[in-house]
Amino acid sequence: MLRKTEPRSKKSTLKAARIAPEVTDRPLFDALRKSIADEDSVPPYVIFHDKTLIEMVSVQPTLLSEMAMISGVGEKKLEKYRESF
Repeated sequence: MLRKTEPRSKKSTLKAARIAPEVTDRPLFDALRKSIADEDSVPPYVIFHDKTLIEMVSVQPTLLSEMAMISGVGEKKLEKYRESF
């Protein structure tokens, strides 16, 4: 027997939109994700969430103080990954 599927609710559509972030520079975003994850041999989300990487791509910090102001970059991560960036 086939089950009747119901259309997605507005709430689930909004949730899906939040999950798929808009990235201004996709090649840079992908490069940041991959290089750091490969360096530590872990999945990318273990190091920085996509939201943090998206902000890094949009801000493109050149100073440590600028990078420290990005959400998701604490003292430990700043110290560990500053050279990579």
